[in-house]
Amino acid sequence: MISRAYILYLTMVPLFSSQLRRAIMRPMFVNAFTAQRTSLMVQKYSYTRCNFPGAFNKSRLYSTKEEIEIDKENLHESLRKYFMERETDGILLLGPSLINEFNADEVISSVLQATNNNKGQAASILNAVIASCSLNSKDQESAASFAWELYTSWEECADELGLNPDMVTFCSTYSALMRYIDEIENKEFFLDCAQDVLERAQRYTKKIAGSKRRKLLNSISRKSGSTPTMAKDCLDELQANYGEDFDVLFENDEVLVINKPSGMVCYHTRKTTDGKIGRKKKSSKKKKKGETGGIIMSDISLEDALIDIGCSLSTLNPDALGIVHRIDRGTSGCLILPKTNDAHARLLTQFFTRQAKKEYKALVRNESVAAKQMDLTQGVIDDNVGGRPALSFYQVEEAVGENGYILNVETKTGRKHQVRAHCAALGIPIFLDPLYDDTKSENSEVNKVLNTINDGRRFFLHASSLRIQDFNIDVTAPIPQWWKPIMKDIAKL
Repeated sequence: MISRAYILYLTMVPLFSSQLRRAIMRPMFVNAFTAQRTSLMVQKYSYTRCNFPGAFNKSRLYSTKEEIEIDKENLHESLRKYFMERETDGILLLGPSLINEFNADEVISSVLQATNNNKGQAASILNAVIASCSLNSKDQESAASFAWELYTSWEECADELGLNPDMVTFCSTYSALMRYIDEIENKEFFLDCAQDVLERAQRYTKKIAGSKRRKLLNSISRKSGSTPTMAKDCLDELQANYGEDFDVLFENDEVLVINKPSGMVCYHTRKTTDGKIGRKKKSSKKKKKGETGGIIMSDISLEDALIDIGCSLSTLNPDALGIVHRIDRGTSGCLILPKTNDAHARLLTQFFTRQAKKEYKALVRNESVAAKQMDLTQGVIDDNVGGRPALSFYQVEEAVGENGYILNVETKTGRKHQVRAHCAALGIPIFLDPLYDDTKSENSEVNKVLNTINDGRRFFLHASSLRIQDFNIDVTAPIPQWWKPIMKDIAKL
């Protein structure tokens, strides 16, 4: 919603420096609602907390052509309805319809009412509303203004409400401001706002990072003027150290897409430090020969491997440089890493708004009588994962003898272990999956073949393709070399 103050600002914009513009515009967007906010937001509402249904209607969950219904007198009811049915995916559909219809205070107070002041759910809904502004291509300037108004209003009342913006908030706001920046009339102002948000994100990262991580972030900041290394120029070294499956699928000054080998963790946490090799100890790492001739590397993470060659990575993730999404240690395939904080913010928003398209290949069991009787040509797996709605589409690509299939799986949501859980739900778990394959310990001929290469760090799931239109990325990764002899042996059984 464009206010009189905003119109006045547009007539005076050439007179101000960028810092002064931000100082002037923030109170213009925020202070007009301060008095109303206090009365609206500290109320205690009697509505029950949102509980997710065990099953949901997938035709309603993912349709982007449906008519969005909003009760303007009871916005909280609409927010509750869409969030209960679809979580943030529902709010992403609803969000663009709020632009020019509601101001920031009305949205924030309605969100609190819809969630009965549940802070976690309220933050998820607000983040989705802000992120949805980057999906609005009809009225770009209003969308950017609405995102900025929501962000600044939220920041102003965060301490009062005990509801603080997080990294998704900052990245979603930045993306909404920058998405159509070249098509917005008041470009300079929104560039200043975006820079303000990005700086806020950097301060947030350093605040919540541990002491060791802060030292690393500070050292990278001091080296920011040096020329970074391109990973593709070091590919021979990377493959020599981490195996022939390691590959650079795409690289420019903004992003890097890697074909991650099976067994390599994206970054180390307290749960993944068994056998951890830090950058200072890299020279002492040794290779071990597997029985199939494959190479199992010491446990250096992808993050450390790229930093070791001097590759520049973004610093907005307080846990790991350049990480906006992950695939499991045992999974191989496409993984994108931003090199700059600008790219990090935009990429994180692409994943949050489901604009990043991912497909997987999985080698699954087909040994049971029930599995052999199923029609697995293609279909939809509509089953909650971790208590949250999850949807995948699958298609059988080829049979591997009588005991296995190669499935092609496209995920429509991004739940942890989604492909692994969905394959298990179909009764065709992924070979060697340590969590979801209950038959891996049985004394079968197939398991005898699998045990020859079972090191506990890899299984037969591969992120085969990644498409992100805004970054002109459309890459595919071939299946790992170590799959091929095992598939031949299984096909013979």
